[in-house]
Parts: sequence; structure tokens; C-alpha cells
Amino acid sequence: MGIVELSNSLSIHRSTVSRILKVLVAYEFLEQNPQTKRFSLGQANIRLAGSLKQSLKTNLVQIAKPYADDLRNRPEETTIIETLAGHNWVMAYVADGPGRIRLVAEIGERMPIHVASGGKAFLAFSSSELRASLLEGKLEGLTKNTITERKSLITMLKETAKKISDRLGSKGCKISL
Repeated sequence: MGIVELSNSLSIHRSTVSRILKVLVAYEFLEQNPQTKRFSLGQANIRLAGSLKQSLKTNLVQIAKPYADDLRNRPEETTIIETLAGHNWVMAYVADGPGRIRLVAEIGERMPIHVASGGKAFLAFSSSELRASLLEGKLEGLTKNTITERKSLITMLKETAKKISDRLGSKGCKISL
């Protein structure tokens, strides 16, 4: 359908439909044919369906939830289960602690892997090959403190992995997919 058809079908003003469609195209939920100017489903729907299919195959959250709840209860701090989805880090479960500070993010929210704390931990213990593939492309900054310079980020990740390994008295771990 095109903007006019969607506007009429939904009884929403054309300018509003146009703005909504621009957002859906930007996030790849829709694609616009340059010749016909009509919209069709985009690649994000395929990724979303794949993620849903994968989540139905595994019960990661259901299996990990009691551990997250238990971990939250010991220090009485919020505990989060996060998982990798493409090159993004996705929040899968939040076990809120009793403190007054609450997490602003929501379940299912995606963040660049280099921004999320869980993503950084994952990257710190990943092989250099996996790390390089997950950090390809431009590293966007969400705040003024986000490390977006690749070399600085990798140096920080390696230092973090070494500190954690030294503190635990082990050689660390490697993650491979």
C-alpha cells in the first residue's frame, strides 16, 4: 500500500502516516519500492521472526530466572539477564532489587553490544575474532561517556578481563559461538 491508501484505510491523517512510515522504514520493518512508492514488509520482520522462533526453541529465561532471582536476593541489587541478538545486546529479564533506583530500559530493548554492561563483559571474554566481528562498523555513542573509539574500547575490555581473571584466580574464559 501507499501513504494515501494507508491513510484512508486507517483513518489517520496523511502526514501522520508518512511520519510513522519513515520510522518503520528507518528500523527496517518496512521497505519502500522506489518506483511504485508502495510499502512492503522489511528485513527486521524476518529477524524478529527468527528471534521469536529461537526463543521458543529455548527456555533460556525460564531456566536462568531462578538463578537471577537468587543472585538478586544475596546483595539485594537488581540483576539482569541479557542475551546476544545479532550485533545487539537484548534485555531478557530483570529481577528488580529492593532499592529505590529502577532500571529505565524495558524487556526486549536492544542496545549496541559495546554500550551494555553485560555486552561489555561478553566482549571482554570473547575471542579476538568474535570481538572483531561483533564490533564491526561504526560504534555509536549513547552518552558522552560511551567509548566509541575501537582501539580504546578493546584496550578497556582486555584490561577488564585481566582484572577479573586475576581477582578470581583463573585464566578467564573464552566465549565462542
